[in-house]
Amino acid sequence: MIRFSCPGCKMVLQAPADRTGATVKCPRCHMLMRVPAALAVAPSASATLAAPSLPAATSSPAPPPLAETSDRSSPLVGPGLGPPSAAETEGSKAATTGSAGRPWWRRLLGEIPAIGRATAVHTVRPLAYLVARLKQRSLARQAEAACLVLGQQMYEQKLGEEKLRAEIQALGERIHSAQAVKGQTKDLVAQRHELLVRLARPALWAGPALAPGLKANLEKARQAESRLHAHGERLAQARAVMWPGGLAEWGRVMAGYAVVVAGLGLGGGAWWWLGTTATQAPDPSDAVAEVSKAPSDPGPETLDPDKLPDLRTQDIAARYEKSIALIRFRDSNGRDLGFGTGFLVRDGVLATNAHVIKMSMVDSLEISFPSAGEADRQPRKAKALLYEDKKRDLAFLSVDTNLPALVIAPSYKFVRGQEVTVIGNPGSFNALVLENAVSKGVMSSQTKHQDQDFYQLNIAVNPGNSGGPVFDSKGRVIGVITMKSVFQESMGFCVPCKDLNEHMAKALAQTPEDARKAKAQHDTEVIYRRLLWASRICSQLMRQRSFVIRNTPTPAARKQAIVNTKVQAQKNLDEMEKRLLEDVRSAWNRVGQDTSLSEEVRTKMRSMLDTYEDMRKHLVSDFELVAAYERQAQELTDRMRRYAEPLRTLLHEEEEEEFDHEP
Repeated sequence: MIRFSCPGCKMVLQAPADRTGATVKCPRCHMLMRVPAALAVAPSASATLAAPSLPAATSSPAPPPLAETSDRSSPLVGPGLGPPSAAETEGSKAATTGSAGRPWWRRLLGEIPAIGRATAVHTVRPLAYLVARLKQRSLARQAEAACLVLGQQMYEQKLGEEKLRAEIQALGERIHSAQAVKGQTKDLVAQRHELLVRLARPALWAGPALAPGLKANLEKARQAESRLHAHGERLAQARAVMWPGGLAEWGRVMAGYAVVVAGLGLGGGAWWWLGTTATQAPDPSDAVAEVSKAPSDPGPETLDPDKLPDLRTQDIAARYEKSIALIRFRDSNGRDLGFGTGFLVRDGVLATNAHVIKMSMVDSLEISFPSAGEADRQPRKAKALLYEDKKRDLAFLSVDTNLPALVIAPSYKFVRGQEVTVIGNPGSFNALVLENAVSKGVMSSQTKHQDQDFYQLNIAVNPGNSGGPVFDSKGRVIGVITMKSVFQESMGFCVPCKDLNEHMAKALAQTPEDARKAKAQHDTEVIYRRLLWASRICSQLMRQRSFVIRNTPTPAARKQAIVNTKVQAQKNLDEMEKRLLEDVRSAWNRVGQDTSLSEEVRTKMRSMLDTYEDMRKHLVSDFELVAAYERQAQELTDRMRRYAEPLRTLLHEEEEEEFDHEP
């Protein structure tokens, strides 16, 4: 007999030796092939699945020879395994010719049933193999447990291999001595169990004479081992047919999987599209945009906030935090001189508090968006100051960004106890800035301060939150954080959205010339404030120096005190000027030429600069008489006051503290 396998489906077939070279047809895939020359193929895992295992020649007669005619009822030979008839040969030729002559799409349609069968079969078979593997593990554990019980009983009755029993006894003694050693007993017990199983396995098939008194446990172990062995053969069969045989079968399976994946993708996309268009909650910004684009647009006041969905705090933060900015300005050493918060109210327009930028030139402001993309997280300069109102504490800057603006409520009716959300950049210990920190609180009351309306919030705000937006539960901005109580915790105040909208309209109406004038006015005020602070500090340092020298007891010690205080005063002066006046002189050379400033303002500002230069020179001067030093210091302080007071009126500045108060 010649045993050989089908090239297409790998089914093992057999034929008499005298049939060498005859054409036969595979009973499974109907592929035509020739019987090879005497080539014995050893039974493999695939042959085990394709045909039943052949019994030994001594125990049963050999299988019948291959019939000359088709025997379609034979489970081994299969249909058409004999030489094909003339009709079959002609039919197969016609089918081949017809298949080759058909268009490709017809051939593809003809393959659809085969693709479906192959995909289903080779999807189920790996799963069946996986289930069989899991069952084999379970049977292996059961067999091992039965052998362990049998081995323990054999060891107690001194049955089985003597050498193994000696090793088991030695391990038992080691386990007993290692009880107090952590982590050692577990490994020794596992080794002892393995030896007990090895002791029991030879007795399973040795017969009852070698294991008297062990009938019950012996029978259980035999049954468990038999089940494990039988299942191992089924597992081998499942593994043999788990994967497709041949490139054609692989192609059908891959094509089937591709169709399934494409169908799932299209179905999932359609489900997502239908779900988002039918059930997605409307974005408040979309609602405002729709109202503003209506043909008969009567104004945003027609938007009914009750029709907008309520948002959770985390939803508000996730949706809008990318449009909230960190505003800061630093000295030459990179130390923060001030920082605050701003937010986009229109494309490229940033709103904040006027006091946030109070001590910084417009060109020195650094603006970044901590929660946006990598490009927008990088600091950038403000393009222009559009508008500023110090009394209402609002300022609007032009910035270069494509981030979306927040939704500003066109109006708001105060509701006591309404939940609000604040996002800002509060400062913490060691000059740490907490970028876009989120706070939640409630509307508490309405109040007035210096004839201005404010909403009082029961919420935790800190320096750095100034200029940040206050959101209602709809995600609309209903206020701008501006100040907090220094005596009470969780008591913040915000500018109402009514005033924000009013001043935003003025900012958007500014021309480039108006923006240039606003920048010149702002920078002049910054120079004035910094000079005023520097003069106060310089006046304080002069008083401290004269106090130290006046209270030195002896003339010799007084001379040394003059030298020492001069060195210390120079050090303090340099440190102060690095922080306050580093860019004042260059800024004034630029701003002082701006004709939009009145001549009176420019004249008095130059006088303040000259007076400060005299004060800093006098601070570190050498002298002999303390009284003369103090008299000159007082004259310079009075002169600075004479220039500063009318300039404060011209610049509409708030009244500052007197020079003789500590800064």
